[in-house]
Amino acid sequence: IYGNTKMRIRIGGDTSSGYSYRKGVRQGCPCSPMLFNLFINDIFDGVTGLSVPRSNIRLPGLMFADDIVVFGNDIADLSHKVSRISRWAVENRMKINCGKSGVLVWGTDNGNESDRITISTDFGRIGEVTEYRYLGVLVKRTTLEEHLVRDGASRGKKALEVLKPKLLNKGINIIFKGILIKNVLVPALMYGSELWGMSSTRSGRITRI
Repeated sequence: IYGNTKMRIRIGGDTSSGYSYRKGVRQGCPCSPMLFNLFINDIFDGVTGLSVPRSNIRLPGLMFADDIVVFGNDIADLSHKVSRISRWAVENRMKINCGKSGVLVWGTDNGNESDRITISTDFGRIGEVTEYRYLGVLVKRTTLEEHLVRDGASRGKKALEVLKPKLLNKGINIIFKGILIKNVLVPALMYGSELWGMSSTRSGRITRI
């Protein structure tokens, strides 16, 4: 499948002539996720990780496919690490999407927009943000548990609005309604709950949905 791949582009009823496909993994191929992970496996090589309390582990960042978080002790440290990863991307013919990236300074507020931090890469500048959503989890500067609970409640309300017509339909079996609640509503409410826990205070917003 990777030896001599050809592809054509179809727009409406028109199809282009075939051309060789020599870069990237193949969409729909069962091997693609594993091959991509192997390709970027060394992206953190040479990046010093942050110490994890009560362990000997040093954590350079987080990775899920091409969604990457880089940790830094301060802006200078973070900028150095991002520059190193940027060079890795250039050498491996990949790109950093600066428009979808952000610098989040934990526990501080830099006030005016003109004072916001930016980090340079080979693909442009990454600006500072006050919040960032990583793999569906909303991360903010200072708070953690409370805004995660509010975010979960908001997701739950949206899911409930979508389900309401079916839940209020008397012609639909109660067992099927229960399956909908269990498989659609509850996951929307509880996504990321490992980060905030189910204390009575924090879960009040969730249980009221």
